Amino acid sequence: MKFRFKHSGFTLVELIVVMAIMAVSLGLVFTTVGSGLGRKQDRRFAVELGGLLRKARHQAMASGAPVAVVFSEESRRCWIAEPGEGAVNIPGELEIQAVGLLRAEDVLYLVFYPDGASSGAELAVARKGAVLSRIRVDPLTGLALAVTGEGG
Repeated sequence: MKFRFKHSGFTLVELIVVMAIMAVSLGLVFTTVGSGLGRKQDRRFAVELGGLLRKARHQAMASGAPVAVVFSEESRRCWIAEPGEGAVNIPGELEIQAVGLLRAEDVLYLVFYPDGASSGAELAVARKGAVLSRIRVDPLTGLALAVTGEGG
């Protein structure tokens, strides 16, 4: 009488191949999720910066006095100068490229006037030299608007 064994299950080679495929897949997922979180932080900072600019304009119009938004490269923050509230931290890997900001000592600033106007500027939020978003502060209206496209 002959006994015959049927092989059921997986071989060691098959298990190793499946585990290798899973490892590669998980690596791709974690890389994608990690870069997505960075982009989310970048967008959140640009939104906070736009909100800070709008808040300063409203304060100037409500108080009847000029209000400045200060940008410090040294402390990596931007804030409304008087009364010094609403500071927004600039994430370490981001930089603000600016055209039209005024300079005083070691800080740059933008002024909003009681009539709604501003000193005007164009701000670009960049990571490693690549511009992620642009905000244009109109000198006549003082409105802070997101700029799309290269021409603005």
